[in-house]
Amino acid sequence: MAGCGVGLSLGEDAKATCSEGVRTLRVAVTPELARIVTEVARGVDASRGTCSRTRVTATSSSDVARSLRTTGGSPDARGADVWIPDSSAWLRRSVVGAVSLPSPFPSVARSPIVVAVARQTAARLGLNNHPGDLGPLLGRGATGRPADIYLSNPEGSASAAGALLSLRGTAGQRPDGPAALTAALLGHVDAGGDQSREPFAALAGGGGKVVPAKAVAASERQVWAHNRSVAARQVVAVYPSPNASSLDYPWVVLARYREAQEDAVELLAALIGQHGRTLLLAAGFRDGDGVGGTALTTRLGVDRRIPAGPAPRGDDIDRALRTLDVLKQGTRMLAVIDVSGSMGERVPGTGGATRLDLTKQAAVGGLSVYTDDTQIGLWAFSTHLTSSTDYRELVPIGPLGARGSNPLTGRQQLGVALASLQHVPGGGTGLYDTALAATRRVRAQWQPGSVNSVVLLTDGQNDDARGIDLTRLLTLLRTEHDPRRPVPLITIAYGAESPVGALRAMSAATGGATYLAEDPGQVRQVFLQAIQQRACRPTCEQGS
Repeated sequence: MAGCGVGLSLGEDAKATCSEGVRTLRVAVTPELARIVTEVARGVDASRGTCSRTRVTATSSSDVARSLRTTGGSPDARGADVWIPDSSAWLRRSVVGAVSLPSPFPSVARSPIVVAVARQTAARLGLNNHPGDLGPLLGRGATGRPADIYLSNPEGSASAAGALLSLRGTAGQRPDGPAALTAALLGHVDAGGDQSREPFAALAGGGGKVVPAKAVAASERQVWAHNRSVAARQVVAVYPSPNASSLDYPWVVLARYREAQEDAVELLAALIGQHGRTLLLAAGFRDGDGVGGTALTTRLGVDRRIPAGPAPRGDDIDRALRTLDVLKQGTRMLAVIDVSGSMGERVPGTGGATRLDLTKQAAVGGLSVYTDDTQIGLWAFSTHLTSSTDYRELVPIGPLGARGSNPLTGRQQLGVALASLQHVPGGGTGLYDTALAATRRVRAQWQPGSVNSVVLLTDGQNDDARGIDLTRLLTLLRTEHDPRRPVPLITIAYGAESPVGALRAMSAATGGATYLAEDPGQVRQVFLQAIQQRACRPTCEQGS
């Protein structure tokens, strides 16, 4: 295990007085607790005499967990007799099962997992008035733009994983939640990040690979420590719920021999005793029962009155992390928009906007959540848009950033194309031929390392009498589908007249999903939901 040793030195004379040699208790501890554990250990060692000492090593929880998984908990390979990670989620996720550990695991300290935002952002979103609600960070209503939320390496950070769980729970309580969560996280999940170095760099605009964001996952103690610095930019801890999940700093005894276990009991007693508790509270932690000290003040952006809940469950974290798989992959998507005559119908209550107008606005909003390396193309379809097809390519699939010698970025090209879209008066809906052609085009240009998909929106039944029928389309989609090179067809049914049954069958044949926007005001929300499902596997359920 990598780490910085903080040992207590004993001279040769001391060793000579110990007939069985100097006994060493090896403690691996998450870095933020290392100073406190070392100070408490000094007092314990002084009371024991010269034949026993404690060696404290500051080591990241993920490194120790990885070592235990790799060695299977071999006593010779552990490198520690006691382990204090930042969260018992490490035990539940990856260690227990591979390693036999005694339990229960008492908590040395606690610190609620929060989402940190700048003070002015908290005031603008009204977060100060709702201390137990992450909802404002995911936007409010159909037009509310979610805040960009930065997660530094959720695989290796208990704070990031816990915050993701809380955000996922908040999103699950509202119809537009999945779409809002996608918009908030897309482009802001750093799988290789190291949040321990500067957890709030993203709030300040970042540096290097850190993406500027409006909110970051953190612990209450990190917010407190950051705000104690005179030069620090002030941030506020937003607590996910009235009983926020916490880092619980469990005391895990790895040693299997009696002497080390006895020494471990003595050190634990001192650490959770009066002196150790005083040090923990003064350093911005709560005690093992979740009770915070007077150092945790609202002036420093935290609120000790909000209870500290248990650590996140390991299996819940695993499920939440799977939702990030889609966001961590590159995107290569072809958007296909219906421009038939019915898309020109005006929508009541929208100031004269047509169905197509609202679709264009939704598409532009969808583009805004993507980074420049995302690859997107655009087709329009009706019937007989060209001499031989029902569809027309407006922008080929390519990055939203620079595209070769073209003076316009891909984002600008798509914006111009969307702005120029017009419905075709009297035009029909060449749905089936277009869906097949779009899926084949993306498959022909399929790229590894990216999610290759088609997102198609329509408001009407297929009415191209010269094209293929549904039975033939479904047969071809199933036959040509290749699980090794998947191209999910994500369909959006716009309005009550749309062929929901046919669209669901088409999507299911490719491992895609179907979304229904009965209310024109839902189009933007549904577009973002479709984006989230762009990597839907053949076994996933269809949207509704």
